[in-house]
Amino acid sequence: MSVGVALHDAQAAVPPSADAILASADAAMYRSKGAGKDRLAVARI
Repeated sequence: MSVGVALHDAQAAVPPSADAILASADAAMYRSKGAGKDRLAVARI
């Protein structure tokens, strides 16, 4: 299973929008799929 996760700094002055979090997690998932089977990719936003 390939997984993509988006993380953000809870102390950030301006929190990211839900759309930005979802887009980052989606991009991370596709990076993990591109890296092969059973991978995890993390996007820090």
